Amino acid sequence: MLHNRLAAARAFLQRFDVDAVLFSDIKDVRYVSGFSGSEGALLLDETDVFLFTDSRYTTQA
Repeated sequence: MLHNRLAAARAFLQRFDVDAVLFSDIKDVRYVSGFSGSEGALLLDETDVFLFTDSRYTTQA
């Protein structure tokens, strides 16, 4: 399921000719990545996904 969500987000990038998208609302971060922490941001481009969070979530990330 998460793979489908990442694929849909990447399709958005291609459709609108965008290089990357930053998800900063934790609800969106959870939806796209499955991350269940209370703080974080997700940067997605055509090939990579980066999760930014504080040290409380190092193991989970």
